[in-house]
Amino acid sequence: MLYKLYSIVLMGVLLAPATSWAEDIDDPNVQTALHNFFSVFNGLTWTNNNGWSADANTDIPCTAYGLYCEGSVLRKITLNNNNLSINEDTSNNIGLAELKSLEILTLNQNQINVEISTLFDVLNLPSALTVIDLGRNSLTGGIPTRIGSLLNLEYLYLAQNQLEGLVPAELKLLTNLRDLVLSGNNLSGLEGDEPFSPFLKILPK
Repeated sequence: MLYKLYSIVLMGVLLAPATSWAEDIDDPNVQTALHNFFSVFNGLTWTNNNGWSADANTDIPCTAYGLYCEGSVLRKITLNNNNLSINEDTSNNIGLAELKSLEILTLNQNQINVEISTLFDVLNLPSALTVIDLGRNSLTGGIPTRIGSLLNLEYLYLAQNQLEGLVPAELKLLTNLRDLVLSGNNLSGLEGDEPFSPFLKILPK
């Protein structure tokens, strides 16, 4: 029997304090990651791409649409409902891991139609992330086990996609996780017999 997975969603997410290894948005590695992001997600067709550039010689500033900085340190990328789609012809690793101070990534309600494991390969997410929102896209496949390495994660929203299979046991490693929203997929339950967490409810589909 297939199941729908739900969670009790707590409201409000706070940015964590600045870290000692914060990198300025003008850092060449950060700029390379942002230009790769713009290219891989077909930035020229976004609903709003103000401040972004396909020209690697033109810096993308903190004032670019969807970017939020503390001082000159990039903390948040929010591009919900902005007509993002993935360029399937590219094999680029965006290298978001270079954005060592990035804490929030939300790409909700776009047209990202790819296996979620491929998306994770392309993004190469930074370990400082506390929030990931990839809901309401067209993601397929199973939730990748590597998500268990994002130990700072507090909020994971993957609802309203086409995910299937078991929820990997590696999510139990995310001891800071407060909100997990997986409804609207074709997930078949939890991997293993050990209870996942008190905040997760599994209800019949």
